[in-house]
Amino acid sequence: VGVEFRWWKARHAGEILNTLSNSSITYDIGNNGHSFENGDLYYDYTTTKPQITAFGHALWKFGKLNVMTDLQVASVNYHIIEDVPSSNNYPDDPEDHGGDIWTGTATDDNGDLIEYELWDYKRSFSYLSPKFGANYNVNENLNVFANFSRAVNEPRVKYFFGYGSPNEDLELETTNDIELGSG
Repeated sequence: VGVEFRWWKARHAGEILNTLSNSSITYDIGNNGHSFENGDLYYDYTTTKPQITAFGHALWKFGKLNVMTDLQVASVNYHIIEDVPSSNNYPDDPEDHGGDIWTGTATDDNGDLIEYELWDYKRSFSYLSPKFGANYNVNENLNVFANFSRAVNEPRVKYFFGYGSPNEDLELETTNDIELGSG
């Protein structure tokens, strides 16, 4: 048995690296075209992700039968804070997406202060991953076995956050594996 705790922090940013010999290019933010030069950021957000996992593993022997049991329970929490407005971060009602918005400021080409609506968004996932296996030794030359396992894959941040248009309906990807055989 055991417990594992992990904590990640990552900055996600999109930077204009090449304007293809133009002094600037147009990129849509909030469905409005904005002018960007080389080195400008067109999205920028920071994600923190604490995760706690509890697990247990056991091997059992009953004569010719060997049994393996394994159970993992995990909770993952995401906190995403935008520093530059993303392309879809202007919903009609922020409550529709389960997040809060806050106001950020920037200076335009004329030196005037512009206010932007920026996301402060949280999303949590919890899951259970059981594994079970049995191996029976029929004789010295033959054994039969059966295994079941469930694997869970978290969606990538860009899919559930959607660059400022969170998808609350996105679920974890779950795969069940069953194996039967002899050897």
